[in-house]
Amino acid sequence: MKPIDLIVIVQPGLERYARLELMSLGISDIRQIKGALLCKGHLTTLIRINLFCRTVSRVLCNLGTFRAGNFRHLTDGLASLPWDDYLPPNLIDRGFSFCLRVHSYQSDLYHEKAVAQRIIHFLSDRLGGVIPVQSSIQDENTILLVIHIKQDLVQVRLDSSGIHLHKRGYSKFTETAPLRETIATAMIMASGWQVSGLDLLDPMCGSGTIPIEAALMAKGHTWERHRRFTFMDWACFDPGLIGKALASLPESCCVQRNIRAADSDAKAIATAQDNCQKGGVEGSVSLSHQSLDQWLDEDLRQTMIITNPPWGIRLVGGEWQTAMTKLTNRVASIYLLIPDHEIPRVKPRKTIFQTRCGEINTTFCLL
Repeated sequence: MKPIDLIVIVQPGLERYARLELMSLGISDIRQIKGALLCKGHLTTLIRINLFCRTVSRVLCNLGTFRAGNFRHLTDGLASLPWDDYLPPNLIDRGFSFCLRVHSYQSDLYHEKAVAQRIIHFLSDRLGGVIPVQSSIQDENTILLVIHIKQDLVQVRLDSSGIHLHKRGYSKFTETAPLRETIATAMIMASGWQVSGLDLLDPMCGSGTIPIEAALMAKGHTWERHRRFTFMDWACFDPGLIGKALASLPESCCVQRNIRAADSDAKAIATAQDNCQKGGVEGSVSLSHQSLDQWLDEDLRQTMIITNPPWGIRLVGGEWQTAMTKLTNRVASIYLLIPDHEIPRVKPRKTIFQTRCGEINTTFCLL
C-alpha cells in the first residue's frame, strides 16, 4: 500500500506531547492543528501510533479526497475510494455497525443528515445488506467514518482505533470524576519525571490513574494484550504486522524510581489496588491509606509530586491547598492539575498546559 494520510486526534492542549511521541517513532513531517496532528505513514506506522502513543485519542486514515457539488458527484467519489483494502465483505454478517460523523462548511452539500443517508445507502449496496448505524461508538464492533466537506472538497476518514484510546483495555474501576489516562500521561511527560531520577508521589490518587500510567510508561507497556483496535478487522491487516510494529517501538527512556500513591479514602485505595493488578503493575506502585497531612513527616527531598486534587464534584472542603503549600519546601517539585477558578487560590509559579476535563477548563501547573 502507498503511504496513508493520517489524522491523529488529540485532546486540545495535549498536542505538544502527542507530537513528541510521534517524533519518538521516527515521524518527522508533522503538521499540528488544534486537536490533531497530520502526518503520513504506512500501515505499520498507524499500528505503532495506536499501540504506543499514550496521549492520543484516536487515529484516522484519509481514504481519499474528491470534489462533490451534488449527490451524484458524492456517490461517484465514494465509489473511487479503496474500500476493499479496509472493509471486508462479511462485516454485516459478523455483527459490525457504523457510526458516521459528517461536517459540512460552505458547501453545496450542506445538509449533513442527507449526506450521511447517502453514504449509508452506498455502503449498504457495497457490503450487500443494510448496515446498522449507531449514534456513537458503542463497542469494538463499531466502525467510525468521519466525512469532512469544505467548499465542496470531500475528505473521507476511517477510524483505525475503535474505542477511545484513553481506554487502555484493562477494565479499570473508577472513583468519582476519574482523570483520563491521556491527560495523566501528558502530566507525567510535562513534568519531566521520566528522566528526573526522582521518586513519584500522588498523595491524592483516587483510582490510581497517574501512578499506574507512570508505571506503564516505565515498563514501555503497549495495549495490544488488553484490547482490540478497528484496524485488526481491516481487509489489509495481517496479524504479523503487530510483531513488526512492536519490534520497531522505542525503548522506555524512564529512569526507574519508586512510584508511590496514597489517598485518605480507603475505598479509593482498594480501587487503585485492583487497577494496579488489572494493569499488570501491582509490583511497581506502592499504595497507602494516608491523609495529605501525614506526608509532612516524611523525607520527600528526592520526590516529585504529580497529582489531581479533588475539585468539582469531588471537592470536600478544599483543605488540600493548605497542606500542599506546606509540602512545597519539603519536596523536589509539585505539579497539580486544577480547575482554572482555583488558580487565584493556589497561585502557581508556572502554567505548563491547559486542557478540559469534561466541561471544566483546567490548568496543569508547577506549584
